[in-house]
Amino acid sequence: MLALVDHVAAGWLEEMATRLSSAPETTTLRERVGVYVDACVTREPDPADIVMLADPRLREELTIRWADRISSWFVGIADLDATERGYLTAARLLADGAWFAGATGVNIPAPDERAVIVAAANELLSKVEA
Repeated sequence: MLALVDHVAAGWLEEMATRLSSAPETTTLRERVGVYVDACVTREPDPADIVMLADPRLREELTIRWADRISSWFVGIADLDATERGYLTAARLLADGAWFAGATGVNIPAPDERAVIVAAANELLSKVEA
């Protein structure tokens, strides 16, 4: 199960990296979160994305593993002031909600709604200098 989480997370990181104009380590946090939002909201839903929730007995270990892998995308967020962290987190949570809906097949946003979700997240991100 840990290898499956690693595989899914690696796929996410690779896909997001291809959406950037340069290497992730040379982009701003705001750019990376923007790409995360776009990937979560616009990509084709995949039930494998919620692999960390597949086994209730391993949920804690699997979610920790997922967080460890994906956290590289959000390096620097802890260094921001509360306002900028809040805007980035709000944008990420919009994206996470759309991603979870797609992965579970429950209340999946329609294409026209997805555009609004991305626009709302980008409005939040426009308030961040990082």
